[in-house]
Amino acid sequence: MRIDLEEYARKLRVFDGLVPLEDERYASEGIHPQGPAHMHLEVQGASRRFRLNGDLDLSLELECCRCLRRFPYDPHLHFELLMAPQSDAPGEGEWPIEDQELEVSFYREPQLELEDLVQEQVFLVRPMKPICKPECRGLCPHCGADLNQGLCSCPTPEPSSPFAVLKRRSNN
Repeated sequence: MRIDLEEYARKLRVFDGLVPLEDERYASEGIHPQGPAHMHLEVQGASRRFRLNGDLDLSLELECCRCLRRFPYDPHLHFELLMAPQSDAPGEGEWPIEDQELEVSFYREPQLELEDLVQEQVFLVRPMKPICKPECRGLCPHCGADLNQGLCSCPTPEPSSPFAVLKRRSNN
């Protein structure tokens, strides 16, 4: 779904609607959309620069990094973004940037692909290590059993310690 930023800045100013989420965009990251995203987006613009203020309501399932089970994750997020023409970009090489410049995206044509914007926000809000619950015990490293379901039959390994050699020596 694409919107024309110039038209929205001039006439409409607000987009309020559903943005479809394609599972293929997210599955490799352990993210599974459970429906479209609801987006409220306000567009303000002057002289080819556009300021976007938006809110997103998402319904996702994430894969727990410990037990690999899916769990619901329904964030509400607010974002602000400044869009400027590609010709305003500093170019190649290293350039010092100010904090306010971190929120700038550059465009070639004043069109905004809403799915791309939502995808960027989803990846920014997703926890680095999604965990289904704080007490998740994960999987057995030997047999792969889900330790949240109960203990497996694998022998408990003795903890390795750098002082184990000294202990064995003192026992002799």
